Amino acid sequence: MNEFKLSPELEILIRAIRFVIDVHPDENESPIPKFDTRRLMRLAAQHRLRPILAEYDKQYNILDPQTRTHLESIRSRQIQRNLKMVHVLHQVIKKLESIGVDVLPMKGNLFIHVLYGNQQLRETGDIDILVPRYQLKDAVLALEELGFELNVGYKIVPREYRDGLLKMMIDSPHQSELKLDDGTFHIDLHWKLAQPYYGLQTREDEIFQQAESTTMHNREIKVPCTLDIFWMMMVHHGGKEHWKNLRHLVDFHFMLKMLKSDGMDINSPKINQTAGQIGVQTTLNDGIWLYNRFLTPVDKNLAVIQVQNFDLSLHDERLAETMVQMPELNGGGVDLLNKNRSKPPHISRLIQMWEGLTQGTARLQLYFNYFIRFPRRDRNFSIPTLFWIDMQMRIENGRIQLYPNEFGITQIIRKAIYLVVKIIRGKN
Repeated sequence: MNEFKLSPELEILIRAIRFVIDVHPDENESPIPKFDTRRLMRLAAQHRLRPILAEYDKQYNILDPQTRTHLESIRSRQIQRNLKMVHVLHQVIKKLESIGVDVLPMKGNLFIHVLYGNQQLRETGDIDILVPRYQLKDAVLALEELGFELNVGYKIVPREYRDGLLKMMIDSPHQSELKLDDGTFHIDLHWKLAQPYYGLQTREDEIFQQAESTTMHNREIKVPCTLDIFWMMMVHHGGKEHWKNLRHLVDFHFMLKMLKSDGMDINSPKINQTAGQIGVQTTLNDGIWLYNRFLTPVDKNLAVIQVQNFDLSLHDERLAETMVQMPELNGGGVDLLNKNRSKPPHISRLIQMWEGLTQGTARLQLYFNYFIRFPRRDRNFSIPTLFWIDMQMRIENGRIQLYPNEFGITQIIRKAIYLVVKIIRGKN
């Protein structure tokens, strides 16, 4: 069997995750490798794992005093921000409920409360909430009273354009969320879990119908039921992001613990059937394989290489030659305990992204779409179809960002040429 080859910095982050989720080190685990501190901190920031790295450092003292102090400062600020965001979330929910708007928290603070048991191990950025499509305008107007303004392309939308832009976004078949900003906090206001662009079938009305009451920081609020939190995670971490961030696997771990504590079996026919209906069966299986391979007890075959001046190209295929070859399974179903589950064919490209998340975002996103996200969909599309879907999305986003100005044929041609050039470069 060949070996995985990870950079020392990525290996340390994986060890830190194992430590936090209480996976005891294997007696054969090698010593902590030599590493580049700056690169380690950069990867920890990109994977949103700085609180977890701080916990690991407390135990193993791998960082120099200056870096440790800096990391603790970042963590302290993040904890304060998380708590402030809970307060803002309560204000938002109270305001929306007072005018009869249904609202449910998503991701971020919901995961910290429900999955992490309020352990401050998760970095958060935005406040994500879900509201029904038909109540969107009422929700935006109510949030304006709290000081939030519609934000498109990192620019506040003048109120005289707000109604027209809202109508464009709500009526669009390509949109699923909008952003609001009060200068300190950002709200992602969702009416669908994912745009049609992702090829997923979601049923938001059922999420509201099956919502449950819970107490979050001494206030009773409605939250999605356990299974709906799981499917929301699969849609986002799997269907949209396709596990491109190590934090997704940490969330997945705590989600699996919650399912188990609630007596739910991830191997059940119902889970597999629903995954197929939503369109996340492939990515769920990929997530389980990644979880088994990287977050269960240390495997002797997980090797670390020392790399001088580590520089991994997005298109470097050297990793593909070192991937573990797993035999294909016969039959269906999900088996969390089966370490011989088939290796996802895109794993080398995914690890390249894990190692190179700081590279150019525009090119990175195209690479991700065409070589990881699209090929791993349950629904298979031809390259021309994928190009057309992507092009429609980009044109729609261009119209929204330029509103009230027209997004004309010149801009469309430029977008098409830009996309073709990027795809061609991505293949080379």
